[in-house]
Amino acid sequence: MQELSDRDLDAAIMAAHRRDEPAALARLYGKAAAEREAAGDVDAACFYYTQAYVFALSAGLNVAADFNERLAFHGRDEIQSDLRSLQEHFPPDASPIDEPGI
Repeated sequence: MQELSDRDLDAAIMAAHRRDEPAALARLYGKAAAEREAAGDVDAACFYYTQAYVFALSAGLNVAADFNERLAFHGRDEIQSDLRSLQEHFPPDASPIDEPGI
């Protein structure tokens, strides 16, 4: 993936949200997390890793385990030894919550 400015990365994330592309969102949030982590901003990195983790689970991506490990490394989550059981709670074909304003 080419280097994106913060503004371009934010725009790409928003566009992926509009297109409802969880795999792209996992990748983009993961990129944002890694950049914030490299810059030493652990709180921001963990926010982005959390988003990446949730969207990776939603898309059924194996990279969810990597995001979970980064969160655990920073003391934000416990490592889930059985990622498949988590993915059962967030199957790729699950529909989003159908509530107004969400």
